[in-house]
Amino acid sequence: MSEVKWKSVKEELPTMFVSVLGRMKDVDPFPEVRECYMVSDGTFYFPALQISFEITHWADMPKFEEEGENIGIDMHDGNA
Repeated sequence: MSEVKWKSVKEELPTMFVSVLGRMKDVDPFPEVRECYMVSDGTFYFPALQISFEITHWADMPKFEEEGENIGIDMHDGNA
């Protein structure tokens, strides 16, 4: 996977309605990093939680880099 580069929302904001990783603060019991996107009021919507929340940092979604051409399971190997 590509390296995640965190950015402070005080320094830079992502494009609205584009999925990013967002770091929420003080959200126990939820994980503090989740997928979200910025909405028109400047908050970030978290689809998995169905809430909008302020975040401290964000990062572009990482890109998956395949290590080989056939990394999946062959469903036609006769052992299914």
